[in-house]
Amino acid sequence: MSRAIHILVTGVTGFLGRHIAQRLARAGHRVTALHRQSSDTSALRSGPAVTLLDVESFFSKRQPFDVLIHCAANYGRDRESELALLHDNVEWPKAVLEHAVSCGLSRFVNSDTTLPEHLSGYARTKAAFRHSLLNFSARHPSLMVVNVRLEHFYGPSDSNTNFITYLAKQLLAQEPCISLTPGQQRRSFIYIDDVLAAYDIFVNAALPPGFREYTVASEELWPLKDVVELMKRLAGNTVTELRFGALPYRDGEYMESQIDLSALKPLGWRPRVSLEEGLKRVIGSLVSRVQA
Repeated sequence: MSRAIHILVTGVTGFLGRHIAQRLARAGHRVTALHRQSSDTSALRSGPAVTLLDVESFFSKRQPFDVLIHCAANYGRDRESELALLHDNVEWPKAVLEHAVSCGLSRFVNSDTTLPEHLSGYARTKAAFRHSLLNFSARHPSLMVVNVRLEHFYGPSDSNTNFITYLAKQLLAQEPCISLTPGQQRRSFIYIDDVLAAYDIFVNAALPPGFREYTVASEELWPLKDVVELMKRLAGNTVTELRFGALPYRDGEYMESQIDLSALKPLGWRPRVSLEEGLKRVIGSLVSRVQA
């Protein structure tokens, strides 16, 4: 798709959704941000032009969109019930998708996770929605469904719930100590700019209808212990004691991410930002905000 297209983005008050909406708007596309009336959308008003559309108006109108990018998610961080997670991560996006398709939608891009299903209610409900997309795609053969399985992405201005952001703030504050697990888990970290470059492809690539799945990640796996120690060095911190092993691994912890980029690489995507460079940008952004 080289022409300007009309794109609906959910989850625009979150880190990923906001960046996707603003990037596509800068590229000249017509972008509409779907949000709840109670949501704080002030961050979108300072960037490129993005049209705001509340959920109630979306379902009451029959407005056509070329592409729907789904980024909204309930991560279960406030100990929401399984029923609430099912509603937010399965039933609600199904309703949004069904309405958009009835209005002429041709491409759906779903933001998924690589987390194993057993790990949390969030991972289970995301997997349930992924499975429902296979059935939905079979019932709508003209629809292009792109399922994007994201590894741990990070970048400046993310919330404190992000591991990298939280740790960077703790290290810059030179906390006396930080309690951590042994840190032997090997993970892939992907910088937000590389994630956005992948979404550019999912929006613009001439792909045939049907269901297809892509993993967006770095193939380089880092032990979390090494990541933390690297961040401490980049932050210039010689004070904080890193207490590896002070915390147990979470129940069902998986020790190594499984990365397969064989579907995405033929589309011309490669991660460009190394972990060290990405961490420098996060730390630099936090330092700049403190100094401003």
